[in-house]
Amino acid sequence: MKTGRNYKFWFCTGSQDLYGDECLRKVAEHSRIIVEELNKSGVLPFELVWKPTLITNELIRKTFNEANADEDCAGVITWMHTFSPAKSWILGLKEYRKPLCHLHTQFNEEIPYDTIDMDFMNENQSAHGGREYGHIVTRMGIERKVIVGHWADKDVQERLASWMRTAVGIMESSHIRVCRVADNMRNVAVTEGDKVEAQIKFGWEVDAYPVNEIADYVKDVAKGDVDALVDEYYSKYDILLEGRDPEEFKRHVAVQAQIEIGFEKFLEEKGKRFLPDFTFEDAAGDPIIWEHLGMLSNPAYKESWDKKLAFYKSIGFEEGTNLFTTIDHENGSINSDEIKEVLQTIEDLL
Repeated sequence: MKTGRNYKFWFCTGSQDLYGDECLRKVAEHSRIIVEELNKSGVLPFELVWKPTLITNELIRKTFNEANADEDCAGVITWMHTFSPAKSWILGLKEYRKPLCHLHTQFNEEIPYDTIDMDFMNENQSAHGGREYGHIVTRMGIERKVIVGHWADKDVQERLASWMRTAVGIMESSHIRVCRVADNMRNVAVTEGDKVEAQIKFGWEVDAYPVNEIADYVKDVAKGDVDALVDEYYSKYDILLEGRDPEEFKRHVAVQAQIEIGFEKFLEEKGKRFLPDFTFEDAAGDPIIWEHLGMLSNPAYKESWDKKLAFYKSIGFEEGTNLFTTIDHENGSINSDEIKEVLQTIEDLL
């Protein structure tokens, strides 16, 4: 998986020029304030980028295609400040290829009943504009996230944050490279079956590799690395011999350890990534990760973990919040109280 991008989300506001330049000036001012306040909230895991008000078919289409081309843009959030004729959005939406969110909100939290006039009503038509926009997106059959509520409410911000993390997952998933071993007829569409379908539906690159290429990686694994991993197995797990000779059994375990290390090295060099040790979901459906680090004293292991940690942070994970770690100590022991404390913290978040 390609990683390490500084993902951002574009905030695009819809309006029209029927009510004049002063109205458009206020629309732009309001959308800027929303973006600034949301960025300052501390709730969103990624930065919002303000974009000029969209009022014409040409500008909407141009903006969506620029979003497609910007590798750091992980999605677009749309908000209809005033009534924005939905026909103007058709071509832009049709050509857009990234996650889409419709934020159905209004700038003011309360309606100013004592001072409201026609100018205010013309300027603030989110209910009308959002309904018009929602109609055309639904009619076009476009998948999107709809979030309803005032933009300053923490609940709305948290739902927006959850969608952002999902959107980044979609963007990262579109770069996934899947490894299959010992396939025949490699890269031939008529015999690739589900691999072709995965690439069509998800954008996954599914490639096959010969067994002997992986065998070369396994063969090159150092004995010291194998011994260290075998020791980790024996320190973590109850070994059930069931009548087998202990030394012979340990030799078989060493073969498995060598294969594991060789395969991981192969995957790492081919640009693949690994699943976390343990993954949980909180009530909002957001992931919580627990990694147990067994060999931090091994320089290669430590370097691999540092890269993995940097990746986690780049997609919004924060240690102590939604990413937790436990370790083996230098003598190979574990602190059961420490592990129980981490598990209790994770349980409290679920």
